[in-house]
Amino acid sequence: MKYNSGLYLKGKTILVVEDDYVCSQLIKELLIDTEAEVLHALTAAKAIEIVGKYKKIDLILMDIQLPDINGLQASATIKSINKNIPIIIQTAYAFESYMKKSKDIGCDSYLLKPIDPQKLFEAIKKYLVKR
Repeated sequence: MKYNSGLYLKGKTILVVEDDYVCSQLIKELLIDTEAEVLHALTAAKAIEIVGKYKKIDLILMDIQLPDINGLQASATIKSINKNIPIIIQTAYAFESYMKKSKDIGCDSYLLKPIDPQKLFEAIKKYLVKR
């Protein structure tokens, strides 16, 4: 099924931190028509490395359950490197404690899996589209 986000993000770079192949492919497919450059990291450590190397990351979609470092810990590290990068947590964990912790460390939004394309586009638009 094809979704038209109505977003045009050419020149923007989105880092997807996701170890599940199906989820990462779904997100990439949803973002294809935006024309954003989409980078992918399978682990939190790789995401941190990418943020350190690429100065032009405009937004991060971060899973919590990753094979190495917890996505919340990785988000805290990334925010210490660059507090201005919006981080949208995308996870199956609907626990209030995770939502609170993500907000406390500076994450900007929290989306539950399975990802609702409309909510994803709304969250991205909030941080990447100038009004």
